[in-house]
Amino acid sequence: MAMDRATERHLKGRVLRRFAREIAALGFRRTKPSFFTRPKDLLVQFIHLHKYTFAPEFRAHFGIRAVADPFSAVALNGPNSHPYQCKGGVTGRKYTFVFSESDETNVHCVAELVAFCRDVAEPWFQS
Repeated sequence: MAMDRATERHLKGRVLRRFAREIAALGFRRTKPSFFTRPKDLLVQFIHLHKYTFAPEFRAHFGIRAVADPFSAVALNGPNSHPYQCKGGVTGRKYTFVFSESDETNVHCVAELVAFCRDVAEPWFQS
């Protein structure tokens, strides 16, 4: 049974709040509803979580931005999670960022998002 939009929006918010608490251990702070940033020298590293419109599921994007960049929008200039969410993904591990009305599923979604950030984002940011 599909969940209604209000329930999906509420659960999305819960997942994002939980993710913010967990990702803080890596130095990221929630600066917009779906953006998490970490300043590094003259750069800002960021994670953007995009909630698909067609399913209760996220896609993650990473990027960096020069602090002095005058452009008003943020460019999603790093890797995204799509290739890692497919069977036989890039690292051989398939990440699942699906949430539901089950708290267990939401905890798993957050754990998968954090693992993806540790496994993929951190090495990319370091490079």
